[in-house]
Amino acid sequence: MKDSSSGIPSSPITGSQSELHEIKRWRPVFYKLAWLGFSYPDERSLDRFDIEDFLEGMIETSRVYDLGVEGEILKSNKELTAGQRKSIREEMETEYVRLFIAEVGGALIQPYGSIYLDGEIKGESTQQVIEAYTKAGFEKSEDYSDLPDHFSTEVEFMYKLSQKDDPESLSRFRYFYDEYFAPWYGDFIEEVRQKTEHWFYDLLSRWAKKGFKADRRVVKEILSNTER
Repeated sequence: MKDSSSGIPSSPITGSQSELHEIKRWRPVFYKLAWLGFSYPDERSLDRFDIEDFLEGMIETSRVYDLGVEGEILKSNKELTAGQRKSIREEMETEYVRLFIAEVGGALIQPYGSIYLDGEIKGESTQQVIEAYTKAGFEKSEDYSDLPDHFSTEVEFMYKLSQKDDPESLSRFRYFYDEYFAPWYGDFIEEVRQKTEHWFYDLLSRWAKKGFKADRRVVKEILSNTER
């Protein structure tokens, strides 16, 4: 049986309460990996970054969510040489700048929701995202200088919400995802997949796109159980 809204087979994780309990434990891991993976990879955000641990986290979340990309991730992990493991953060930073920041010729991709939803930077949706953050008590650090609807910031917000499984937090998560994230993340991730020249961002994009869709189905299942 397939989920017609996503094109991905319904995951067996919702088949029993024990399986649903397992996925609830892994939800924060998935969102933390997605948040860090799409964040600027400086030394502070990826302190003691270990690509092997990161990929193993992707493998496990792929297994739990039944995403079907474990084999590709495992293959990439095994093929990494010692030298590549040491240089991965620098490679990620170079590619991140090329994709999202580069001043010469302009960034290839604008990682902001308002670009996709409003056709401009700091559009109406940006203020709506800020209001959603405020209502949930979510604040970025004072030294954060990017826009609030940056892709990684929205994923970080959902990571914070995923750490709670009470009905109010889950309903808040569902509303934010449906109203402000779902309408644009697919197009953004597809742009990353098409324009990246680095294997990590290609793999990250495919894993994340499937994972977001699978997790939304899980949230629906959890909420339906609480509402019975």
